[in-house]
Amino acid sequence: MADRTPQYLKLTYEKWFDDHPGARADLETTTVRQQTRPGAPKLFVKSTGGVEVQITEAEFDARYWARERAART
Repeated sequence: MADRTPQYLKLTYEKWFDDHPGARADLETTTVRQQTRPGAPKLFVKSTGGVEVQITEAEFDARYWARERAART
């Protein structure tokens, strides 16, 4: 299936990974999720080795995109 991500988003996500060189290496072992609770802002969390850490929306988007892209290939 073709990647339908708009070019400007691809460039944004690739730039995020360029700015965080170690992030590509842990894609296989790190999962990300969006946590929502009524009346509270969305939280973005990455889980690695059983430890959950809050991350930015930009990091969530880039990591999620990269995992989805890898799953398609």
